[in-house]
Formats: sequence, structure tokens, C-alpha cells
Amino acid sequence: MKIFSRISCSFALLLFSLCDCFQLHLPGQLTPSLRCRRAVCRSMSLGDDDAFSDAGFQDYIAKAPQRLLTHIREGTSDEESRTMIRKCIAELEQQQIFPFDVNFFNFAVSGDWQLLYSTSRLLSPDTNLKVRDIRSRIDGGARELVHQARWEYREDVTGQAEELRTRGLFEVKCSYNMSEAPSVPTRMIISVEELRLTPEPLNRPPKNPEALVGALQRALPKEFFDPDEALMDTTYLDPQVRLVCYLGKRFAGVRHVYCRPEPEKEVERWSTSE
Repeated sequence: MKIFSRISCSFALLLFSLCDCFQLHLPGQLTPSLRCRRAVCRSMSLGDDDAFSDAGFQDYIAKAPQRLLTHIREGTSDEESRTMIRKCIAELEQQQIFPFDVNFFNFAVSGDWQLLYSTSRLLSPDTNLKVRDIRSRIDGGARELVHQARWEYREDVTGQAEELRTRGLFEVKCSYNMSEAPSVPTRMIISVEELRLTPEPLNRPPKNPEALVGALQRALPKEFFDPDEALMDTTYLDPQVRLVCYLGKRFAGVRHVYCRPEPEKEVERWSTSE
């Protein structure tokens, strides 16, 4: 009886704690309680009374995705900018709740996502290579993921006065399965199927494709170039912004920030934490 009483008491305390952190406003919709909002606002360095109100808190959270994109696009590579980006990522991840099933998740993530930021450490870049646009294309119905990078490459050719300039598309074609663990409904388990290098136009290939592939490997995040067996968690998702955290032995803790691309526009600038 003592053991049963102890368990019942512990369950009651846990239930009370959950009820204290969240209030039920609509059927099935939980929103942070005042005490929870105060703690979050203090951690985010918000003001006093206005920030603690429903309107102030919700307005701050609603603007969090845009704050993150602004820091990435307008920031520098110094430690202060990296700290602000990490803070914005943490804010979004703390607010994310995943009430959807696997089918809805695959529907929501389908389409093109441009890579804006990675916390991965890059190798020494090749000055002859320029990467113009990096993105992921997801087909949730077919469970397919394609990493793409548009490149421009410059080569010196023996016997020619002018250097050879080529361009094209590098692709890493993958399949993925969803984790069966109910605690991680957004975890994708990646398997690489094919690496493809396509010059544009096709009749103008680089003279040394092996050197180009090596340059691409140094210029791209390693979890983007070769994501085989990677565990990829989506930690935040809205119609325009997606955050990814990698798990597993190879890329544990690496984070990516993606956004939906603007029509007919390529991203000329992306960055890493290094």
C-alpha cells in the first residue's frame, strides 16, 4: 500500500506540474501558462509586464522565425552573430510541438528547401570553385531526398592561354525511412542511393571531374555531401522555415537552417558557424 500511495502521489505531482505549465484554451490545444511564459521571457531577455502578457509573448514568438532569418542573412561570421543565431534556433526549438502523424509530416516537408546555415565545420575551400545555390528537395510520398548544389568551376588547361570555366549541378540522391519510435515522429533515417555530377551544357564537362568532386566535398557540409545512415530530426517546422538536428555517431549535434526558396531566385550566400 505504501508503494502504491507513493506512486499515486508522484503521478499527482507530475500532473499538477504539467497543468501548471500549460493551459487548455481550445480542444486539444495547449498554450504556455503565465509562470511558464515568465520563465521563457526572462531567458529571452524580454521586458517586464508587457512581455509577460499573452499578446506580448505571442508576438515575440511569432516574429522568432524572421529574427533567425535576419540574423543569418545580415549577420557576420563573428562570435556575437553565431551566438544570436544559436539563441534564435533554441527559441524556435523550445516552442515547437509536433501534433501531426507521419503522413502529415511527409506532406508538410515536401518540396524545395534552401540551406541558409549549418553548424558543421568545413574543410579548406578551393578558390577555383564557387557554390551558387544549395538546397534539399523532398518527395514525401516517395520518401526521397535530393541534396543539390549549383557550382561554377575554373581550371587551367595545358596548352591553352585561357582557363576553362564550367558550371553545373551536383546531386546526392537519397531515400529515407521514418523512425518508428513514437517519441521522435519527425526523425528521418537517410540512405544514399547515388551521387551525380551534371555539367551545363552537357557537352562542356570539366577536364578533371575528380578534382571538382574533391572541391565540392571541401565546400559543402559533410552531412550534406554524404548523409548516408544519418539520423535527421526536424526540430522546428512552419510553412517557410525548417530546422534540422542531426543525431548518430557521424554528425551528432549538427544543425541546419532551411527556408522555402523564392520563385526564380537563387541564394548566393549561405554560411556556417565556422
